[in-house]
Amino acid sequence: MAKRRRTARTTQRHRALDVIFEADEKDLLEEEQLLHLLDERKSVSTAQTPIGDFGAQIVEAYASHADNIDTMIEAASEDWAMARMNVVDRTILRAGSAELMFMGTPRALVVTEWSALARELSTDRSVGFVMGVLNRVADIRARELGQDDAGAGEAATLDSTSGRRDDSAEGAVADADASEGIGRSAAESAEAAEGLGKNMD
Repeated sequence: MAKRRRTARTTQRHRALDVIFEADEKDLLEEEQLLHLLDERKSVSTAQTPIGDFGAQIVEAYASHADNIDTMIEAASEDWAMARMNVVDRTILRAGSAELMFMGTPRALVVTEWSALARELSTDRSVGFVMGVLNRVADIRARELGQDDAGAGEAATLDSTSGRRDDSAEGAVADADASEGIGRSAAESAEAAEGLGKNMD
């Protein structure tokens, strides 16, 4: 299988994952604590690529809506409580759900990108689990917002922290690159959603 091309936004998603993971491990998930850690990681980071604007937006979205996001994940994962998830999977779901719910990124792109990170950083079983939960989050969120198309995302893809439309050339190119694998991931996620409980037994 050809190695997936890593875009600038993929790298920033990974950096966001690193910050939220560190916060979880250090019990710094309160909004003020997490934002303080984020400020530190903008300048001091063990990663080769420090967290940039897009990664920071994901962390900020989670920090501002952590209770809502965690409640949504628990609802979407049914009987699998967050405390029972391994920390990598839990962090991927937190960051992916933040992007999906509050940054207006389309469902297919979110599922593709974050399940790919699960494939890279967690276990094979985690990929299907992440796909299934993120798709259920998208379904629940769409019903909450009264949307007919769950894949449409938040209206006009507004940046949740600044309120500005993300029209950067880099963002458009990166998301176009990332969308190359969406068809395959959508099919995989449909299968994963059916066997979600069985996979995690």
